Amino acid sequence: MTEEQKKDQEEEIEMEKTATDDQKEVKKDALPAEDDAQGWKEKADEYLDKYKRAQAELINFQNRAKREKDDIFKYAHEGFITDLFPAMDSLQQSLKTLQDSSDPKAVLEGVTLIEKEFLRVLQKNGVEVIETEKKAFDPLYHEGVAMEETDEVEANMIVDEVRRGWKLHGRVLRASSVRVSKSPAGKAEK
Repeated sequence: MTEEQKKDQEEEIEMEKTATDDQKEVKKDALPAEDDAQGWKEKADEYLDKYKRAQAELINFQNRAKREKDDIFKYAHEGFITDLFPAMDSLQQSLKTLQDSSDPKAVLEGVTLIEKEFLRVLQKNGVEVIETEKKAFDPLYHEGVAMEETDEVEANMIVDEVRRGWKLHGRVLRASSVRVSKSPAGKAEK
């Protein structure tokens, strides 16, 4: 049992004890007579004690909630990271193969398998590639880095992807850097 779990358990036991004490107190919650100064002092001390206990419980609850929240943030990516291990294993195996082999086909095949493994892990975690092939330029998803005159495709179509873009659950993380077609100078004038 970790130290934090022990603290949490101790706090829960204290809270249960306080709740039991409070139930007992309700039963003997009779008010003293008006002229009983000692009785009123005891009653005031009793209420002060209840107030202090309640305040301590609140502080303990806030501390526990903060620890739990910190742990959630600290370990939020644990599943994603463990999903990356097979891809890293494939990369390590490819590096060993590359040292032992000079066959470019084997190297290309290994790197392609690694890319597929990384893409699988990313897709499993909600990350998608922004498609560019045979797509019209869309500034929401694409960043134009160059214009290319061509009459092979319509104007404002993506000719080449310079850098891949990514989305996380539909939100753009990084726009695709692309080269965009434009009509040849002679055609635009006509």
